[in-house]
Amino acid sequence: MSAFPFCIVSQLSLFIAASGVKVSHVRFRHTIAILLLASASVIADDFEKRLNAATKGDVAAQYAVARAYFKGEGAPLDKAKAAAWFRKAAEQGDAKAQRVLATMLAQGDGMEKDEKEAFTWFQKSAAQGDGIASTNLGWFYSQGLGTPKNMDEALRHYRIAAKAGQLDAQVRLGQLLTKGYDGIPVDYAEASQYLIAAAEKGHAGAQNTLGVMLEEGLGVSKNVHEAVKMFRAAAVQGEPRAMMNMGRMLDLGIAVPRDRVEACMWLVLSSERLEDGANKYMKHMLETGRISAADLAEGKKRAIEFTRAASAK
Repeated sequence: MSAFPFCIVSQLSLFIAASGVKVSHVRFRHTIAILLLASASVIADDFEKRLNAATKGDVAAQYAVARAYFKGEGAPLDKAKAAAWFRKAAEQGDAKAQRVLATMLAQGDGMEKDEKEAFTWFQKSAAQGDGIASTNLGWFYSQGLGTPKNMDEALRHYRIAAKAGQLDAQVRLGQLLTKGYDGIPVDYAEASQYLIAAAEKGHAGAQNTLGVMLEEGLGVSKNVHEAVKMFRAAAVQGEPRAMMNMGRMLDLGIAVPRDRVEACMWLVLSSERLEDGANKYMKHMLETGRISAADLAEGKKRAIEFTRAASAK
């Protein structure tokens, strides 16, 4: 139990320091110490009660104990014990425990890595409606992890999860349907449903892909103004391809006033994030005389300022 007071005292000290309150009275400091010890005792007692219930087979308590060990909250951090308790809850049919256990097995976290068993537990969890488990099943089928590769099954599980609102599934499904990987028929109309949903949640990759679709009228009505909005929203989040696309739109003056210095800024930022197309685009701008060395230098200066401002947030 000695670890709990130290943790709580540290957190409270940070809070007091941040608030500017000076604690100098000896009696007051003594009172705080007593309260912290009492809080630690309550936490320890709560964990002991849950552990006792878990030992008797209470599935909710088993999950709570597993989570405490997994997070190191209320109990010492111990991934092996966490895995053991997640397994007990999973074996009793708890969908979330089944999914967490599968994730730990897939990553070899707290136990030996076993993708085949992970796949089995993801199946059990997904069968009970766990959207994250369905998303992971889609990934396992698409990569042939723990099961033979099957893109039809991958799409089926991604669709289940995407329609349930799972962001990762919406993005992966949207990308698969726009790129046509592994023989999947390209379907921009269906892809747009999921990419719009993901873009509205602020996913930068989805925003960039949707921007391309809006610019070219793929699966959605062509709208270059909305495309620029999508590119900019993704670019300010640091998405390299969106930065390149934003630079291109500014260079050509598509739906925005032409500004080749700002275009250089976005292209430099994109290049710094290893987007090779951005380098080629800047080189083409220089060769065709659309920008000067001075324009590029100013663009690099703005890129530094952008990065500095982003880091300060």
